[in-house]
Order: sequence, then structure tokens, then C-alpha cells
Amino acid sequence: MFLRLPVWVGVSLAKGSCVLDFGMRILDLVKWRRNRTKIQNPIPINRDKIPNYFIGIFLFLFFISARPGEFFRFVVLSDTHNTLGNVKPAQVASSIKKTSPQFILHAGDFTCCARSQSPTPASRFKFDEFQYLGGIPVFPVTGNHDYEGNVPQEYNKFWNSRKPNMKINGQWGHSYSFDFKGFHFIAIDWQSNDDTWLKSDLKNNAGKPAIIFSHHAALKVGCKPGFNKGLSGVAETNRDVRAVFSGHSHCWGVYDIRPGAVQVFVGTVSHDNHRDPQFSGKHTFVVVDVEGKNLKICPASVEDGILAKWCKTASPAR
Repeated sequence: MFLRLPVWVGVSLAKGSCVLDFGMRILDLVKWRRNRTKIQNPIPINRDKIPNYFIGIFLFLFFISARPGEFFRFVVLSDTHNTLGNVKPAQVASSIKKTSPQFILHAGDFTCCARSQSPTPASRFKFDEFQYLGGIPVFPVTGNHDYEGNVPQEYNKFWNSRKPNMKINGQWGHSYSFDFKGFHFIAIDWQSNDDTWLKSDLKNNAGKPAIIFSHHAALKVGCKPGFNKGLSGVAETNRDVRAVFSGHSHCWGVYDIRPGAVQVFVGTVSHDNHRDPQFSGKHTFVVVDVEGKNLKICPASVEDGILAKWCKTASPAR
């Protein structure tokens, strides 16, 4: 026994009344449009008793419930290391804009390296790509290099002036979360190995598919994994977590955390991915397409755009 939903619904307007009709076959819709032939048992509505806006509400709710899921796209990049980069910020921004994302997640290491000798110390924070992005919102989180020297003060000053006009839970720029089109996005600060806030945030948003971005990963895999123990335990056990996107490794990879959840390493746009023979000489980021409950995760490079042959699809556990 299962429920069959109609594949179309139509409205016939007449003097003083309205008739809703529906059908299970597309061919019926063609017949209905030509001569308004009754396909199923129509529902007559007396327009003198039921306001017109009720009809609009009915149709809106029908199409919302029947559609497969809303599509949106976002980009994840990491390790921009502006002070050491060998591609220009305008090139990086241009390649990202060509993919038409609705927003960008940055998984940390905006700069490097306060401990290094001259001539490239990170004495102040920079994220030069920002000025070329044409208003695409950027959601940042810290990496290990963003806590060196006086970078934390510059980081906070820069991003506090660019906080989006939307509801943000937690501490913006560090550990925080926000919602977008039914998905729950969570940033985890590089210094945070305590899972208390993360567990609380997931509990308060239970039932929403969650996407986490953090400089260090939830798994000890990949070419140079930085590991966040607190994040690992939560990602392995909380069924709402769908993906963890991480930087630090300077290479690309997708690994299963458990059925229905993946760990994604996004590479770097500031160096070529010298630790990754697949993308040696490439400066990479990740393009994510969300359609319904599925995530299509594709590496992309500044040089070549989306690298379709390496795309992976992550579906929820059944």
C-alpha cells in the first residue's frame, strides 16, 4: 500500500466558482489544457464562500511538497596564504565567480607565517580575494596560521566589519552556525577541540542536515591530515552531519566518515597541490551542488575550472 501523488494540478475559473482538477499522467494534462476535460473527480469550490487566496495557498503548498528539492551551489576554499601565494587574488576570485556560487565557505589559513623569517612574515591579516568577489558572501573560520603573531586581532577586525545581515549562532568568525535553504552550516574554530558547543548547536537544530567546515579534519586520513578529536566523535555519531570540509592538507580527497557522511579535503589556491600527485601544479577549491538531500562535490582549479571527472555524490544514509 502506497500513496500516489498527482503529477499535475489545474484550476478552471468560471463565473462565481472554481474547479481544481488533477491527474496522474502528463498526457492527461495535455487533454485537460485543450478542452478542460475532467480527468479525476474535480473539487468544486464556491468562490463566494472561500477567498481566492486560499486557492493560491493550496497550489503553493502542493508544489512545495511535490518538488524533489531546492538546488543551490556553494564553494569551499582554504589555505589562501596570501603572503605566500603564487597566483594572483584576482585570478582566484575570477575562477570562483565563473562557477556562480551563492556563498563561499573558507576553511582557514588566510595568511602565513608570522614565525617565518623575512621577507614574508604575516605581520597583518589579509584576504585580498575579497575585493574581487563582487559581493559573494564569505563565511570564514580560523586556521593554525591565523593564530600567529598579531594576526588574530587583524582577523577579527577584518571579519567583524563584514558580518552578514542574517541570524548567526555562536561567535562569528570562530565557532558559529547559520541556516540556508533547509541546511545547517557550522564553523569550528581551529583552537576548539571541545565538542560541547558543537553538540549543543546540533541538538538545538536537530533534524536539519548539517555541513561542517573546519581547518582540521574529522578523520586521520589524507596526505597531511590535521585532526580535530572533538569534531571526529560528533561527526561519527550524529546522524544529522552530512559532510565535513577541511583545509590544512593542501590536497584533495573525499572519504567516508560513516554511511551518509563524508570528509572532504579542499586543497589550496595559494600553492599548487604539491602533496597531491593527481593535482600537481593545480590551485584547487571545491564546488558543491545541493539538490534535495544529495551533495555533488567537485574539485575545481584556478587553471581549469570544475574538474568533472573527479566529482563525487554524497547521499544520505538509508
